[in-house]
Amino acid sequence: DSFKEFATPQFQKDDNQLITDVIKRFHEKYKIADIDRTDVLHTSYYRIGEEFGFDLILKTTDQGIEKFRPKGSTFVLLSKDKNDTPFRFSNQQFLCEPSAIEISLADVKRTICGSKNYPPDTLIAEKWVRGDWTVTSVFFPKSGIVWITEIEW
Repeated sequence: DSFKEFATPQFQKDDNQLITDVIKRFHEKYKIADIDRTDVLHTSYYRIGEEFGFDLILKTTDQGIEKFRPKGSTFVLLSKDKNDTPFRFSNQQFLCEPSAIEISLADVKRTICGSKNYPPDTLIAEKWVRGDWTVTSVFFPKSGIVWITEIEW
């Protein structure tokens, strides 16, 4: 029975309590700004065995994007970031393909899922929590969207 519990994937999306919990988690653990929930466009959580991920997508402007970076990280152009972590966007499959946590808003989904290569002005701030665990903020200036994603693989 414990194996079944261990191996059964869990998915949760856009639930009011989840939004509150993820905002609080990112604020307390990574010193990311206390996000206004009215700016949240998508939030989700998954767990598959030992792996887990949290995603928070919100609308914003260029002003003050620094408040969305994990403490100890700096926004840099994604195209110039050489610290490409092995599983940086591995949770994209759950957000972009039909799944229990797929992004519902078409324009947001297009931004996050639209291409293999993000636009050249895309900024990224990434923090290693430990060897197999990262928290990453991705800013898409043209879309006015920040995607904050925490994954442990």
